[in-house]
Amino acid sequence: MTPHLKLLLSEHLPYRLTEVDGLRWVCDLLMTGINPRLVEVTFDSRPIIRTSTYRFLTNPMLEMGAIYCRVLLEFLGISLNKPQDHLANGRRRGVDDVGIEHFGLDRLGVCDVLGAPFGEADVIERACVTTIRIAHKAVAHLTAKREPNDDIRRLHLCSKLVPWLVCRHLYEALGMPHPDYQFGYVG
Repeated sequence: MTPHLKLLLSEHLPYRLTEVDGLRWVCDLLMTGINPRLVEVTFDSRPIIRTSTYRFLTNPMLEMGAIYCRVLLEFLGISLNKPQDHLANGRRRGVDDVGIEHFGLDRLGVCDVLGAPFGEADVIERACVTTIRIAHKAVAHLTAKREPNDDIRRLHLCSKLVPWLVCRHLYEALGMPHPDYQFGYVG
């Protein structure tokens, strides 16, 4: 295995998985319906931010998590069809793109994703399609026709599915332990 691929396994992929786990945390938080009166961020027990909203924290975490879900699904070989309403087996990669096949493993097919133990196939597909579309459209463009409550539930499902797929189909397939990626939080 090349040094570049080893670095991807030890640093770059775990970093992206941590961002996806941050998305899971944000969705957990948003689904509680908590509306804080005070949000305080501290470093070494010293407050550095005090505000009445957590959007300064949750919005970028949600957006980056959605983008990295898309990146990791594409890494595994999954993308959207042309109308962007269903999952599709990935297209050709760019000359400098790295995918699971660079590790000597097969790309995943849509059936591998839809067969994951996270619910019915149509629910899993809607979660992935919504997440990829959010990364494509809502993060990069101002768009209409959003369903925020459904979006959060779908993002949440995808944020649990993608790390499972990466760990199972990459790390386990290579005989490696799962990386330490889970977002550490209190409460």
